[in-house]
Amino acid sequence: MNVSQFSAGKLQFVGTGLLFGIYLVWQIPNVIVIRHMVLLGLCLLFLPAGVRGIYGALTARAGQPGPKAVLIAYALYLSWLLIVAVGISAELGESLSELKGQWLPPTLYLLIGYGAALTHSARQPSEPSPVRIAFWGLVAHAGLQFSVAAWTIYHEGRFPSGNFGGISDHKANVTYTNVLALALLLTEIAFSAVEVRLLGLGRRVQAITFALLLLSTYVSATRNGVIVFLLLTAIGAIAFGLRYRRQAPRRWWSILAACVVVMILGAWVALNSDSRWERFTATVPVAWDIDGSYAWVDLKKYPVPLAADGEPVDLSAYQRIAFVHAALRFLAQNPLGTEVSRDAFKKLVSVSYAPTVEGHPHNSYLDLGISVGLPGLAFWLAFLGTMIWFGWRSFRRWKNPAGIALLMVVLGFALRSLLDSIVRDHIIQEFMLTCGLLLGCIEASHSDKGPIASR
Repeated sequence: MNVSQFSAGKLQFVGTGLLFGIYLVWQIPNVIVIRHMVLLGLCLLFLPAGVRGIYGALTARAGQPGPKAVLIAYALYLSWLLIVAVGISAELGESLSELKGQWLPPTLYLLIGYGAALTHSARQPSEPSPVRIAFWGLVAHAGLQFSVAAWTIYHEGRFPSGNFGGISDHKANVTYTNVLALALLLTEIAFSAVEVRLLGLGRRVQAITFALLLLSTYVSATRNGVIVFLLLTAIGAIAFGLRYRRQAPRRWWSILAACVVVMILGAWVALNSDSRWERFTATVPVAWDIDGSYAWVDLKKYPVPLAADGEPVDLSAYQRIAFVHAALRFLAQNPLGTEVSRDAFKKLVSVSYAPTVEGHPHNSYLDLGISVGLPGLAFWLAFLGTMIWFGWRSFRRWKNPAGIALLMVVLGFALRSLLDSIVRDHIIQEFMLTCGLLLGCIEASHSDKGPIASR
């Protein structure tokens, strides 16, 4: 081994460690300096390759495979953000600061992921792919979350309650990364039936990993996380089952059946262990009347109205439904947006109703629409849609499992966006890095004329 090969090997090892570690560092509170250091290291290693790859994809001739439409949609979205910051926002400095702080890191992570996959294909095709490294980083977070929950149960003799975050500062964090891991795992389970692999997992490891992701999602006590996990599993099981109903061996069908049973049991346990479901129906009409009571603005300041049956409403559902109604009003009043800000909803509520501590409406599409308007929301949906289209096309034309993985990752994120404001902070960064890795994996397989993921 010469000096250049040794240096390349060390850089590969460092890059692998940073990719694995960033999925854990994202979850730890109060380590912003470490996050920035890891981002800098990843930029130095993979950003140049990502920029070259993006330039090549954008300048490719018509008809050539590549994520050109995806990149154009994202560029249009960023361009509209700049228009809102400069031409619509009343606070130019704050909007530009938010544009840099909230959208520069996700953009860099998209390029880093793209570059990491291309670099791996060009230099170290025999090493574990960046997609596999990312997957195990996601699974490691789920394992740590479940381990902390098990430790709590053992020492305190009770199930974790309240805002149980594990190594994170919020209980929902593990559910965001679990959906990313689940999308990759479901793809692996489906394609292992036809001997085309994305992650190289055996059937036993697939089952254990699925159980770990499900259990760590359940102990988070996050209702929306459980809903999206089970829904994505159901969608994947039905779609893959219909696709491979003639090719899959009986053993694979047994694994799929086991996953469905676990999913049904998980849904049953979640529904019966969360008392909030019982009050949801009675809560809806009360929550929709946002002018009749301001309790949804601040639960501590205003009395909460009772349901029609005289019983208390479910506070979580009450606020979320009221937020949706208020957000729809604001969107109708400001179709071109207000400012590039994560606090656009909070500011509008404070001005139109009463001061509030709530920063978002718990729906990413409404949250984004209030901030950057209907054009910005349309460009964001176009970005998500073109990634789904690109993933499906790469699967149909080249039988690339990374294409289905990309489709599932975006679908899971889009579903969760309906229930929470997640186009922000480290959540969008995790999503963009994972998408970048899969886009690069697909692009590299086209260049090599073979599925990189199966190596």
